[in-house]
Amino acid sequence: MNPSARSSRRLAAAVLLGMLATATLGACSSSGGDDAAGEAPFGPCGSTLAALTAAAKDEGALTLIGSPRAWANSGEIIDAFAEKFGIDVTSIYPDATSGEELTVLRTWRTSPQRPDVVDLTPSVAQEAVSEGLLQPYKSTLWPTIPAQFKEPSGAWVETYLGTMTFGVNKDKVTVIPRSWNDLQRPEYRGQVTLSGDPRESGTAMSSVIGAALAQGGSFDDVMPGIRYFAHLNKIGNLNSIAYTDANLLYGDVPIGLDWNFSFAESDRNLTERGIDFAVIEPTDGQVALPYAQAISASAPHPCAARLWMEYLSSNDAATSRLAVNAVPTRFESLPPSVQPTAAGSLIIRSLANGSIMIPTPQQLASIQATIDSAWGSMVLGTTETPS
Repeated sequence: MNPSARSSRRLAAAVLLGMLATATLGACSSSGGDDAAGEAPFGPCGSTLAALTAAAKDEGALTLIGSPRAWANSGEIIDAFAEKFGIDVTSIYPDATSGEELTVLRTWRTSPQRPDVVDLTPSVAQEAVSEGLLQPYKSTLWPTIPAQFKEPSGAWVETYLGTMTFGVNKDKVTVIPRSWNDLQRPEYRGQVTLSGDPRESGTAMSSVIGAALAQGGSFDDVMPGIRYFAHLNKIGNLNSIAYTDANLLYGDVPIGLDWNFSFAESDRNLTERGIDFAVIEPTDGQVALPYAQAISASAPHPCAARLWMEYLSSNDAATSRLAVNAVPTRFESLPPSVQPTAAGSLIIRSLANGSIMIPTPQQLASIQATIDSAWGSMVLGTTETPS
């Protein structure tokens, strides 16, 4: 996943890489294995959901990576899972980017601290599949998830999605921007803030995609989005400050570009401080991105990992996601008891009629390659890559 720099992204990367360099690899072998991954329906964990649940409880532990608590209401989902099943959930490097998670999958295959489940952008998930780093699992709710949101073998599944939005501190911004085109107006000088570097952050990359769509580009032609941000930087509207919750709270980020669900906690915190905050769905360049969840091929708790995947698709998890307007990908099959908010209903209708679009993993990989090659020279005026 690519959180909206809830702490310094570079600090998180440094801590992660430091851990990779100094971690002592354990001699224990994987509990999950390739043969277990191919078994059906519950791998090494029995032949029924009840047996899976019992086996997961016996393991008693689950390790996640890249799952910050404020991200799409993940904290509430983790706590509910832990309480319901009596399983101790550890979340390592919650602010890790998808790329950093991929590094962990490659490097920690025998480490006792290795994660069971990862949360990745679709293009990185596909890369992990190609390297054999994931083990397939199809939950009991697999048939209710549309084909576009899952890898056919079960290597990964996307259980929720978000839309790219503008988070606006109304105490700092007099006229609320409603479109990507609006953000080019002179009154927003120094105010528009990306969630990190799009060469590293999936969230920032999606901002470039949204701008590209608004400027006549497409998922197959993201250059208009790169030129858009080059222009924003040239006219001084692009804010160079690091985007953190604290900077948002204290007014250093008047306009932030992030997923709709990422602003939920900020909205609460700002409201508690008496600050008026608005989350704006742009009228142009509307884009959504689902995130993929997958079980590591070397998961130390394979049964708890499978039970977690079951829970992520459940009605309970869907209710938690919808509370912050993150949309479950099985929205078409949710029961009447699971109701979206008004904003969530609007997103679902927009997804259904095609006004909000979703790039494929293949398109995302091509988009990332274009941004990687052009962002430094066109937007920042440098050939240096992010460190």
